[in-house]
Amino acid sequence: MTPETSLGFEVIEFATVILGLTLYPWQKWLLIHALELRADGRLRFRNVVVLVARQNGKSTLSQVLAAWWLFVCGVRLVLGTAQDLDTAEEVWDGVVDLATATDENDEPLRPDLAELVRAVVRVNGKKSLDLLTGERYKVKASTRRAGRGLSGDRIILDELREHQSWEAWGAITKTSMARPDAQIWCLSNAGDVTSVVLRHLRKMAHGPLGDPDGIIAADLVSELPDEAELEEISLHLDDTFDTDDFDVDEDDLGIFEWSAPPHCDVRDRDAWAQANPSMGHGLVAESTIASAARTDPEWVFRTEVLCQWPEGRLDGIFHNTVIPTYLRFCEALGLTPSGRARASAPAPTKKSKSKLGEMRDRHLNAVG
Repeated sequence: MTPETSLGFEVIEFATVILGLTLYPWQKWLLIHALELRADGRLRFRNVVVLVARQNGKSTLSQVLAAWWLFVCGVRLVLGTAQDLDTAEEVWDGVVDLATATDENDEPLRPDLAELVRAVVRVNGKKSLDLLTGERYKVKASTRRAGRGLSGDRIILDELREHQSWEAWGAITKTSMARPDAQIWCLSNAGDVTSVVLRHLRKMAHGPLGDPDGIIAADLVSELPDEAELEEISLHLDDTFDTDDFDVDEDDLGIFEWSAPPHCDVRDRDAWAQANPSMGHGLVAESTIASAARTDPEWVFRTEVLCQWPEGRLDGIFHNTVIPTYLRFCEALGLTPSGRARASAPAPTKKSKSKLGEMRDRHLNAVG
């Protein structure tokens, strides 16, 4: 991957130079691969699913992405959603803080961002970050009414494991159908038998790989809605749906999973590292995981900390491919995935003002 073939390099530069944040190696790897470009300049993946254990930095990743979309890409509408509205609002609050934070003298820490903010609407249920140039970042609960009347260019869908029916997915993803270059980011840890949307997308990713972990052969029941469910969903959403509306093109689907190897011992510290790529970088402490391994019920620990699926659905789709590739990526950049130290980026200064303009111009020129 190079800056000519992936927009991920832009996001990493934006996080470092403009936001003053140092992303973890796994976050950088993910951004570079999830924002890969096709030969015609379009994004390779329309649907991106990220599976990783809790507390590894998914919220920070979402905040950086949302800010980049708004301030660099000029995306007209970023829509943040989650089953629990508080979760979506937490990410939104983080982006607002990045754009409007001030120092002890009440001077903006990032003046190049602050001067573009037109309004911050904090009314419950109507929260919105609006820019002078017309971009907006809104948050909604993941319900059958989410996104009604909106056309989302970029969607962040948190805790996909909680989608136990197709209603919210249908309502939210349909807001992007009129946007040919839209992208939907779904973030979650491992699901269970009730996580119908996440299970279906994960099985779709296994299919072209020849079902390496046997999850398709072991689970022949389709998660897609049947005729009765389609009729009910269409009634609730005041629209007409068929099965194709809930499926995605496997060529447009990218699933990136960090999970422990199947059937590993819960005390296996190498397995902890595979599911917790931030371990050793200051966010996830090895001692904390060790404590959870001793006190949590096994399946709580496996699901929440090892990102494994219950009832035999334990295998991560990339445990034989992503981890070695990820380690080679870290080595090429001179990073230490298992290192204890984490370098801090310098605090942003007013000098970053012209840099943001350069980034925005470069991005718009690159994507036409």
